[in-house]
Amino acid sequence: MFGLNNGITFDMYLIIMYMSETKSRYLDPLSKFGFKHLFGAEAHKEVLMDFLKAHFAKEKQIVNVVTNPISCLGNGKPYQKTLLDLVCTEKNGHHFAVEIHYLKAGNFFKKNKNFVERYYRHQASIAQENSPYFTDESYMLGFLSFTLTREMQHAQFEDYCAITLMSKERTKMTLGFRFAEFLDWDEASTKLNTSLDKWIYLLQHMPTATEIPSCLNHGIFPQVFAFAEIAGLTVEERMEYEAEIARR
Repeated sequence: MFGLNNGITFDMYLIIMYMSETKSRYLDPLSKFGFKHLFGAEAHKEVLMDFLKAHFAKEKQIVNVVTNPISCLGNGKPYQKTLLDLVCTEKNGHHFAVEIHYLKAGNFFKKNKNFVERYYRHQASIAQENSPYFTDESYMLGFLSFTLTREMQHAQFEDYCAITLMSKERTKMTLGFRFAEFLDWDEASTKLNTSLDKWIYLLQHMPTATEIPSCLNHGIFPQVFAFAEIAGLTVEERMEYEAEIARR
């Protein structure tokens, strides 16, 4: 079997070329690979900063963001499916953590519960070591593939209260949950009034786009679409992405 210089066999290379004829132009930004590629690379830090500022515009002045140094403490499959785990620094020097997830109805409660339990447990251990990475404020940022009902909100709040009551560190932590639902934007793309509206529209429509939508053809968004070009991936990256999509 013929081997390419990068270690990928010729047969694998042919498979990738075949798949390129049927796949979309851009990455799915809500896949784990796609999200990390667009927002997790150091070279794309400006994109990540803009994305986070859109979500916290009214209350936070974010000046820096890094991968959460306690990420390595997360164990198990639910944690591994986190899109990104970050520590943001505000203008006043205060740190807060952000976990980003793509949530489905079937894993909504489990991921929320894991988030609460993990931060009470891990932040307590980091605090005992006097680590500079300790944060007393943490947020789950979740993009929903379903409609969040009032009943689900009540159940989530009850789970949070139960875990908080059992935690000895409950008075030291501030936890927040921010969920975004994908709307039917097809006839409303001209109504994208805020940067957050545009980011949510991008996340929803990038996988099926054949070109940059006119409502996003300005600011940082053309740069994001350029980063998302599947044709720009290496062979190894393409195979990793295609393997993830195939497992869905």
